[in-house]
Amino acid sequence: MLLPRISGVNGWRGHGESFGWRRRCRCGAAVVVRCSDVAHVTSTAGREFLGEGANRGPTEGHNQGVTLGAAIRDLRERAGLSQADLAAEVCKRSGRNTVSKKEVRRWELGQRNPSLYSLRFIAGALGVDVEDLLSVSRRQFVTAALVVPSAVRTVGRTGHRISLGEVTAIEEMTHTIRQLDNEFGGGHVYGIAAQCLNARVMPMIRAGGYTAPVGEELQRSATRLGHLCGWTAYDIGQHASAEKHFNTSFEISNEIGDRAFGGEILAAGSHQAIHNRDFRRAGELARSAQEIGQETGTPALLAETYILEANVWALAGDAKACGVALHKAETSLDRVTSANTPDWISYMDHGYVAARFAHCFRDLGDTVRARDYAHAALEMSGALHRTQASNTIMLASTFTESDPDQACELGSDVVDVALGLESGRVVQYVKDLQQRLTTAHPDHSAVIEFADHVRDALGA
Repeated sequence: MLLPRISGVNGWRGHGESFGWRRRCRCGAAVVVRCSDVAHVTSTAGREFLGEGANRGPTEGHNQGVTLGAAIRDLRERAGLSQADLAAEVCKRSGRNTVSKKEVRRWELGQRNPSLYSLRFIAGALGVDVEDLLSVSRRQFVTAALVVPSAVRTVGRTGHRISLGEVTAIEEMTHTIRQLDNEFGGGHVYGIAAQCLNARVMPMIRAGGYTAPVGEELQRSATRLGHLCGWTAYDIGQHASAEKHFNTSFEISNEIGDRAFGGEILAAGSHQAIHNRDFRRAGELARSAQEIGQETGTPALLAETYILEANVWALAGDAKACGVALHKAETSLDRVTSANTPDWISYMDHGYVAARFAHCFRDLGDTVRARDYAHAALEMSGALHRTQASNTIMLASTFTESDPDQACELGSDVVDVALGLESGRVVQYVKDLQQRLTTAHPDHSAVIEFADHVRDALGA
């Protein structure tokens, strides 16, 4: 049975915008920068700038305080380029007139970071390898994540009364860890997040010593951090730990009456169950979260859970039920406004929705529509390495039958990215792609070469 019409790429205009993308390579995908070792500096110019210690461990060398903006400024000045010159050169190399002198100034002042896509052209204009700039970006981010705010280190002081400022410090640390997780994968941050939760935040809750309003905010912060611990554990394949974190966070959310976020936690559990192919549990959790979304009037949460339900139906091969769920998701998205959307679900943007729709159509065998959504998702991946890797693999999987060479080319890029990440999900996506290709084209030379590449880089 044919799917009901989905408004799709040009239909939904959540937050007053519409889907759109630009085709960049032979298949239309955004170029994925290879970053098999983003902490390693390779070019002569990069080594000269970062110093002799640039390839040492994270606490060695004398330029650990260098920011990405400072690196761009110093390399630009060494190359004898003005900010306008650099902007023009980046536009020339990318073929897109999207970088201005003002944008370069923002980079150098640290007001905005260039996207991963732009970094390759910036590096070329400055005469260094892209890995040089990636290494600075990553070291800057890791340093920020590891600096524990002093307010979080106050647990255990006799007679100490917890203040709202200490809760704010926990929230800021959670935000920083979440950014690092999105950028480099759960393996880099799960230990940090779990340590902060178990050794700091939960003891603060048990110790008491706070007013009722502060206590509620403290517990709310614990649910956010616990939810993050669950996601990062899930990302590295520690599923039992992930479920424990999700369950604890859900219980605390119920205790403080934060029903909507409780629904978000159930949605996370559904996502994990889909990954583990436990479709019955995934469906049950998605529908429970839908009830909460209806009850709390949170259309973004409703949309997310309908999309998860659609994913389950697609994997079960039920095109009609999948289409109904996707239509409900779109209807919910039409009702999303800034006023009814909590900040914790701000990730439900056009790129996220496009990626989930791509999963549905790919699993139903509709590779043409899946490819359109995968292109859109990849275009909107931003500078997040894990998101780019996941969306690139999704796009590659739409070529497994029709163009195995293209699928292998895209997949090989992600293998190199995966080496610089610590994400079990990305590794599994790569291996799934390799299995699909091997099943469809067992004797194709590019497929055989790709399979060897995957085994050599990521193991059997």
